[in-house]
Amino acid sequence: MSAKHRQRQQAAELAARHIRQGGLDMASARHKAARQLGLDLREGNAGLPSAREIEQALATQLKLFGADDRGDNLQRKRLAAAEAMAALQQFSPRLCGAVLDGSAQHQDPVVLHLHADSPEEVAVFVHEQQLPARLGSARLQLADGQHTLACWKLVADDTVFELWVLPSSALQHPPRQPLGHAALPRANLKQLRQLIASTGGG
Repeated sequence: MSAKHRQRQQAAELAARHIRQGGLDMASARHKAARQLGLDLREGNAGLPSAREIEQALATQLKLFGADDRGDNLQRKRLAAAEAMAALQQFSPRLCGAVLDGSAQHQDPVVLHLHADSPEEVAVFVHEQQLPARLGSARLQLADGQHTLACWKLVADDTVFELWVLPSSALQHPPRQPLGHAALPRANLKQLRQLIASTGGG
């Protein structure tokens, strides 16, 4: 194996790891790997791995330990969600999204739906608890149409959370999936704990 080939292989493996662990896209992962290895970033440089080489390295890594990595990451996120939901019980929290359905990657947030008569109730709680959260907004299909909701974003113990503030009525009339009229899958704390127990966590 030539030195150039070994260099390309090493860069492909490092880029694949950045995609697998950090959620980077192909180009970003290749450039980050090249910088770390001190390679020339000029386009067409023979030392840079091709997209096919990175894909092959990624497939190998996922076959070796990717499933375990994803499973561990998913359980960590679910355990973090359960802890947060216990602290937010007054808002009848519901877990939804990738952490619930099992498709969560490292970069995916824990999405919790909170229910309150007014968004100010959650805002007061955030400020009283001195949570390092910043306020944004999110769009969600509720039973009576599209709504723009308050959405608090924060990071706790390396886990990203999004706290969406829904009206209390959404407990009886849950939000809908973006396509179609089916109810959006959600889980309360008891259901989440059962899910964690059934998959070997906690």
